[in-house]
Amino acid sequence: MIRFRRDVLFIGMLILLLAGTVSADELFIPGAVTADDLLNDAIAGDTTATGVRIDSNRVYVLERGGIYFVNTTIRNDGWPINIKAQAGDGARPVIYAVVNPVSGSDPGDLFRIKGDIMLKDLTIVGFLEADPEGIASIGNSVVRTDAAGYDIVIDGCLLTQCRGQFVRTQSAARVVKITNCIFANMGDLGRSNFGAGKGVDFRDTSCDLAIFLNNTFVNFQDRIIRHRSSTAAIKNLIFDHNTLVNGMSYHGTLALGWVGNKVQITNNLFVDTFIAGQDTDMVRQSEFDECGEVDAYGFAKMTWISSVPNDSTSWTVAGNCYTVSSAVQSFYDEVSVTDNAFQGEGDPLTAHIAGKSGVQAFVKEALELGNRPEPMVAMARWYRKPQSQGGVGKTKATDNFNRATDDYDRRKWQYFADTLDCSYPTTADAYTYLLQSK
Repeated sequence: MIRFRRDVLFIGMLILLLAGTVSADELFIPGAVTADDLLNDAIAGDTTATGVRIDSNRVYVLERGGIYFVNTTIRNDGWPINIKAQAGDGARPVIYAVVNPVSGSDPGDLFRIKGDIMLKDLTIVGFLEADPEGIASIGNSVVRTDAAGYDIVIDGCLLTQCRGQFVRTQSAARVVKITNCIFANMGDLGRSNFGAGKGVDFRDTSCDLAIFLNNTFVNFQDRIIRHRSSTAAIKNLIFDHNTLVNGMSYHGTLALGWVGNKVQITNNLFVDTFIAGQDTDMVRQSEFDECGEVDAYGFAKMTWISSVPNDSTSWTVAGNCYTVSSAVQSFYDEVSVTDNAFQGEGDPLTAHIAGKSGVQAFVKEALELGNRPEPMVAMARWYRKPQSQGGVGKTKATDNFNRATDDYDRRKWQYFADTLDCSYPTTADAYTYLLQSK
């Protein structure tokens, strides 16, 4: 694996701090028996008669195979939220965001934090998928910060179904560490637009250390990382050994904004991740502007990965592979017939980042994954279709959205837990390339 060669001590100390939290009392919460058994009530009620937390370092342990419901945002103020699956074998506990019968609304954000949060070995679903009308209440986020300086640690989890993003640092985070996770079904045009459907939205805030390691991101409308109009930097970023599958990448894939000491993007696989393509679409281009680079027509250049350029950040971008399926390539070819400005798959990197990397950052190979959702070609065609013909004419309008014909291949959580297979033949050049890049 390619590693940073400087500032290792700083990063190592942050990771040790994450691992060195005080051992806490565990509280086992069994799965719900009725719809009135709410996880938010169990956590909010873990207090004395005067409202003081019984144990501010409590670890909530959920039953493997258990079902849990949240109908009100779970909040902490100065104490950590720590939720994990019980030890042993069996399916991960499943947490559903559900409608609150009093407010008539979904929780919006599952967790609003003024303290650290640690989630481990959980499945979290943004609405009750068994309800055919459930998607009307799809949640906005899983985690949103309400105060600065805290850590977000998510490991071994499946997060699926959000209309906005799974993590949003409205206030600056110290550490965002996401490992061994699946993030799926990001975005819903029934309740939002193409500018939503993200993995992690850093907004304009700082982050000391962001780690994305050994994750799968599948079905995303917009960016996996968004950091825009930055007032401070993501100081250190590691994005390593991740698989990205099936993305429109409406405003980009990794939009890093202002970055600081180090950026490492290594050993990742990108599969149909820029389906909307490199275009002269002014609506999309409005958020590709921060790199300062322009296309042949003098407008903001669309690339998968971008940043606000500077001369101090140390970049390592290497060992990455990408593939474009025949279905997506056919879409690119189809559009190019009538739009000479359309550039199909486009450039992975801005010229600034490519110049800083100094090595071959990406290789392309035709690969077939074991089992994946269908590419977002229907949605991409609908986006370009004129409004008079039932499309949106390359705008963010959603009035003509027909879920049956225009949505992406939205699968239920069980598919991502049991059937999704992002493997490819070990005889592929990409397999050897990624192996040699470690």
